[in-house]
Amino acid sequence: MHWSLRLFCGFAVATIALGAEPRAQMRLDSDWGFHRGETEGAFVSEFDDTAWETVTIPHTWNNEANPPAAHYHRALGWYRKQFMTPSKWKGRRVFMRFEAAILVARVFLNGKELGEHKGGFAAFCYELTPYLKSGANNVLAVREDNSRREDATPLSGDFTIYGGLYRPVTLIATAPVNISLTDHASPGVFLQQSEVTPDRARIAAVTKVSNGTGAPRKIAIAVTVFDERGSKVVSQRQADEVAPGDTRPITAYLQIDRPHLWNGLSDPYLYTARVELRDGGRVADTIDQPLGLCFFRFDPALGFLLNRRAQ
Repeated sequence: MHWSLRLFCGFAVATIALGAEPRAQMRLDSDWGFHRGETEGAFVSEFDDTAWETVTIPHTWNNEANPPAAHYHRALGWYRKQFMTPSKWKGRRVFMRFEAAILVARVFLNGKELGEHKGGFAAFCYELTPYLKSGANNVLAVREDNSRREDATPLSGDFTIYGGLYRPVTLIATAPVNISLTDHASPGVFLQQSEVTPDRARIAAVTKVSNGTGAPRKIAIAVTVFDERGSKVVSQRQADEVAPGDTRPITAYLQIDRPHLWNGLSDPYLYTARVELRDGGRVADTIDQPLGLCFFRFDPALGFLLNRRAQ
């Protein structure tokens, strides 16, 4: 999405509200091994990293050079982390979310490559379930590279490209059928306004549902919009079926009469849209998303108009 007013007019702010249930999460902050530079075989579970430096995430390998000078390192670094998942996560799907890594990260779990992410500022997420060892140690390895690459942003700027896992890393456990976490690490919920006026707001709530089981699942999506006081404004429900191993978008349409409009710094009003995924009658997953509603246009005489008011 291009940077524009569409970022907040009818589109959800990039904040994910993850409740304790039915999702569970665990931060991986401490006791990471770090090695500056390339080292052969570091992705293998049995690799000996006892001589590596112990670091805490978030981390960069250039934090001691301020301003960066002779010690500035723009090349490769390896991270390794051992972890066990809680026993109560057995039978659940498990994901790992990286809030960011700069610039290119290759991620391995127990010797298997999960994927490569390019770009220094975006989050990324992988599913661990097929390679995860329940009740045993798991070895995560990340090969990080902050060298200049023509295929990874940023290419340059008036800032230092420090390198490393400089934002949090989190394990997330969900039910077998969930609201997708792996759609470019988005919340899996997209709130799209089709019409907004002082009289009404029409919204399409698109939820990407992932079926991690081996059978078709009949599911229902319930979308409820609350005002700032927590009072229910409108609710809609949409039922559908998701094929085994499939991820598909399911859309619910809502209308808010006489909406309270988002109006910049003078009145930054936000609703909350709660999306519940029901599988077999029980709540399998839930996401809360902030929702701001507004409309705008450019007038040759008056300039920029937000909610019909000149700014």
